[in-house]
Amino acid sequence: NVIHPELHRAGMNAMWILRDVVEDPAVVDTWSSPFNGVSVIVNRETPNHRDFNGRGDWYDILASIGSYPDLQLRLSTLGVKVDYQPGTVVPILGKLLVHGVPRSVPDRVCYAWWFRDNVHRNMGSFLTRWATRIDIANGYDGSLYTPVVTQ
Repeated sequence: NVIHPELHRAGMNAMWILRDVVEDPAVVDTWSSPFNGVSVIVNRETPNHRDFNGRGDWYDILASIGSYPDLQLRLSTLGVKVDYQPGTVVPILGKLLVHGVPRSVPDRVCYAWWFRDNVHRNMGSFLTRWATRIDIANGYDGSLYTPVVTQ
């Protein structure tokens, strides 16, 4: 299942539009993700932070792999720590929640996939609203997309 069906569609739409405006569409064709980008973090601390380039209702995805011992994802905004074992995948509202991970011993890789508001706006893709339980359960049809007006 998709965590936020409307955001998935918006991301794929932005990539489809981007394909039409770049010199070499084959470059875009190699990127099969609805996310606008990915960061790869290897064997290092991620200090507490918020991701300011997205939107409050957009999810980032954190996927951690490796052979590291016990580690926790800090969600300081909520005052909690979450087990962050190898193989953990976390959807997070990165703009709203202060989050971070302490340094670990070697053999930890985190893939952080993210969306950027400016990419969606510049491509004229639609903006999304908050995902609801009903949207996810019923397969949202996209009827409430908000088109972006570009100038």
